[in-house]
Amino acid sequence: MVALRANDLDIKDFIDTVRNYHFPDNALQMVFTPAEARFNFYNFDEFFLSITDQGRIFSPEGELKWRRVNQILRAVYLGVAPGPEKLEDRSTELKPLTSQYEEFFLWGVRTDLKDEWIEQQIPHRFVYPLDGKNYLRGRVTVIMESWVDVAGFPMFRRYHSIKEISGE
Repeated sequence: MVALRANDLDIKDFIDTVRNYHFPDNALQMVFTPAEARFNFYNFDEFFLSITDQGRIFSPEGELKWRRVNQILRAVYLGVAPGPEKLEDRSTELKPLTSQYEEFFLWGVRTDLKDEWIEQQIPHRFVYPLDGKNYLRGRVTVIMESWVDVAGFPMFRRYHSIKEISGE
């Protein structure tokens, strides 16, 4: 069964929620503060999480995302795992919806099988949290799961995973 959970948490409760929830070993994090952005494999960092404006920790099992609203963190979990207990169960909101998957390209093309993807339009070098080196001129996509209504409009979305694909 798919779980949808949400709640507004103060910083202490948010940190406790993240610390006590078991994320899979392959979980990724995309986290932002006013001074820094991180997109890497998840590693609990209490100080960094406490100063974030927004972020997400995701894997194929589920995604916990949040954003700061004044002094609280509005947190939402969507996934096949049960989700953090401090978040209120809202799973009934998913009953009339169906799941669809989409892929979106991230910036950059891999060069020389190095752990970086170069984007000429910015210009910038990106490092994505991937384990393999599959394609000489590979691209990276994020796989997104959308829960859509009968008209096809997305009501809820979550990042599922990322993968490298051929860029040729």
